[in-house]
Amino acid sequence: MILKNLFNHEGKEYTYNEAVEKFSWRGINKNNLTSEEYLRESTYLKCINYTANKIASLSFSVKYHDDKKGDRIAKEFRYNNKFLRPNEGMNFVNMIRALVTIGEHEGVSCLYACPATGNLYPCRINQFFIDDAGLIDSMKGIPVALEIVCNDKTKIVPEEHCIMYFGGITTDGITAKPIRKYMELSMRTNLKGQEILADLFNNGLTSKALIQLTSDIKEEKELKKIQKKFNSMFSAEGRIFTVPAGYNVSPLNLSLADSQFKELNSMSRREMASCWGLTPSMIGEDISGKVDIEAENLRYLTDTLLIKIKNLEQEFNYKYVGIDKYNQGYFFDINFGVLLRTTAEKQKNIIIDYVKNGVYSLEYAKGLLGVPLDNEGTVTLPSGQVLLKDLLEGNVSYLKNKNKNKNKKKTAKGGDNNGEE
Repeated sequence: MILKNLFNHEGKEYTYNEAVEKFSWRGINKNNLTSEEYLRESTYLKCINYTANKIASLSFSVKYHDDKKGDRIAKEFRYNNKFLRPNEGMNFVNMIRALVTIGEHEGVSCLYACPATGNLYPCRINQFFIDDAGLIDSMKGIPVALEIVCNDKTKIVPEEHCIMYFGGITTDGITAKPIRKYMELSMRTNLKGQEILADLFNNGLTSKALIQLTSDIKEEKELKKIQKKFNSMFSAEGRIFTVPAGYNVSPLNLSLADSQFKELNSMSRREMASCWGLTPSMIGEDISGKVDIEAENLRYLTDTLLIKIKNLEQEFNYKYVGIDKYNQGYFFDINFGVLLRTTAEKQKNIIIDYVKNGVYSLEYAKGLLGVPLDNEGTVTLPSGQVLLKDLLEGNVSYLKNKNKNKNKKKTAKGGDNNGEE
């Protein structure tokens, strides 16, 4: 059995029954609403998709830290090619998108790192197997195991082979509940609102007609006869219908604004977006045109994404890079600079200031702008106009003039000393 091989400690093999007796398991709590019902809600889908796309757009790499030369990309890392093609069926971007989408929807997800090949696979987690003695008192070699699902195939693996992503709320550091678990009422309200809109479209939006009997007959038997006659004579084809004689038709218009439907729907959408750390403009709610995109991206990064990025970095460092390599200076890095990009005008001013103040070399600044390099390694003085190399070699204009004046003074002839002082 798989459990017998998994829960192995100091060479001792447990039978399946022994493993079950000494092991407890926890499953992710399921919601009454199915996954398909949740994903039909447009705002919910947009929140998950927005988060997944943002994280997948970041740059992932393994770097090496040198005390003298700083950080560089470790091309010699054995699994460096996995950041282009993590497995046989997908690229790295789609893998991260799948990981985050599952994690945000289910609360927790993982990348299974195959010990033999280093391949990475995005997986759902069906349930957790946790030692009932607890992590502190556990004597098992593998205190936590996961039942994962990849391409409809179920597998039980050690937790140390899974790079975890937490999109929900965790109270024990191992399992997590999805955000949707805590906002089921809002989800049901939004889904009900979409059903109301669908019914309105199917029934001519809010335009209605009231058909009244012009007669003053009040006897129940006579009214039933008239109703039966009306049902047999009334016909409707599309937007045109005929009304029998003796009946009056009056328009009956209902406004969505009158029922505050729009305000309630907007409030619900904003509430849902805030649970994912999104601003109204990120879901298309704020149309005032006065949105500071840079400030919003920075706030979204620091308040929402940063903790998820740090979590992924630590998971990759421990379970993919390895402790030995990490202690040697190798580390996993997620570059979120793409989220801090500004307008072209502001980028230009920032780069110019860095070059003038000697922070960037001209080659590095050219590299940022995609301009061909001359590989001279030129570094300017704070003025930004004088190269340090030219200054040291005396090729600066005022130094040349000074040297010329000195030479003229030395070669001048005449007077009592024949030009010598």
